[in-house]
Amino acid sequence: MVKKLTWDSDFFKKNIGQIDASEFKKANLLEYDLIYVTSQTDFNIVIQDFECTFEEVKVVFEKKNLTTANLDSHIFSVAEVNVNLEDLYVLAYESGKYSRFLLDYNFSKLEFETMYKMWVDNSISKKIATDVLVYIENQKLLGFVTYKIDNKNAHIGLIAVHPNAQGKGIGKKLLARAEHMAQIQHCHIMQIPTQKQNKEACTFYSKQQYNVSSETYIKHYWRK
Repeated sequence: MVKKLTWDSDFFKKNIGQIDASEFKKANLLEYDLIYVTSQTDFNIVIQDFECTFEEVKVVFEKKNLTTANLDSHIFSVAEVNVNLEDLYVLAYESGKYSRFLLDYNFSKLEFETMYKMWVDNSISKKIATDVLVYIENQKLLGFVTYKIDNKNAHIGLIAVHPNAQGKGIGKKLLARAEHMAQIQHCHIMQIPTQKQNKEACTFYSKQQYNVSSETYIKHYWRK
């Protein structure tokens, strides 16, 4: 059965649905402009009148022994400092450089950027995040991370370091602080989604003692 994705449909002004690869033959897909087909294993299907334009493997990393971090003087809650929103948006775009909403050519760059701006705005307002942590050095915003506490679990939403500051351990410090904040709120697990194609991120999370907890194959089928 197709699940209509109301948020996606409203945002992109298209009828968008999602379905498991094992069920697509049973479903009426004709009312949709775009179908996200998902599976826990790879698949190769053809849907009449639709074209597959993009595919990825979503990976969720998980860590159960969270870090108690030393308090780095460069990291603040976004509520504690004055941050230029445009600088935050630039970091958000960096965090989404492997996003399917950027790499599928049927979405525009403007749509991608608008989506990530909304993600930042809704994280700052705490609609979708518990907090936004920023790394500031010499009055420059060099990195940020958003996280959400959900009962005993915590989840990273966005994390990025400015390209000019990468390789200096800033991402590690931000992640450790997010883990610390989750731990003191009695969370036992931190989860981080990314793309398997983002080998740099996957290697980074593995080095921080995260393990892969799930993989989901996602393919975009657009009506021709």
